[in-house]
Amino acid sequence: MSQKLLRIFTVILAGSLTLVFLIGGTVFYNKVVYSSPLEASVKKISAVDSFQVENLNSQTKLRVQFNTKEKLRANFYLLLDQIQGQSITSSENITLIIDSTYNENLRKFLTDARLPIFEAISTGLFTSLPDQLDKLSLQANITYDLEIDNNFIFVTANAGPDSAHIVINRGDSALIIINTMGSEYL
Repeated sequence: MSQKLLRIFTVILAGSLTLVFLIGGTVFYNKVVYSSPLEASVKKISAVDSFQVENLNSQTKLRVQFNTKEKLRANFYLLLDQIQGQSITSSENITLIIDSTYNENLRKFLTDARLPIFEAISTGLFTSLPDQLDKLSLQANITYDLEIDNNFIFVTANAGPDSAHIVINRGDSALIIINTMGSEYL
């Protein structure tokens, strides 16, 4: 009987230790090997003000806030290079949330600018887009930078000391981009 109890105790102890090592190893890997190096490498980018990684099952949610008032394209692609270089999931499973600080004039301009941008994407006529955005910027009393490439459309709007950014996917990138201002979606 005592030999039987010793075997049962040994099996339970070995199973418990294995479970603890598996869970601890997973937490250690996600914190030290995956999340922390990605956060550390992205925070080295001078245009990034804040960056957070949140892992949800098979989805990875990245929240970034840029501090640059100039064109965003080069810094955005630098961020994407860092993410793709250290990411263990495919870009289909990554949601990038671009935060901007709240400013009413910037919010109005960026929400109004989405219609001409999506119209230009759907028609393929990008030549009239700067004229339409110029009219909107005069109404909102702001300045803006527009950059267009084969994958994304970048708009950086400035109103005094504040700046805000939107990035719209126009290519076939599987990356999901959400633009927010404060806590509301643009």
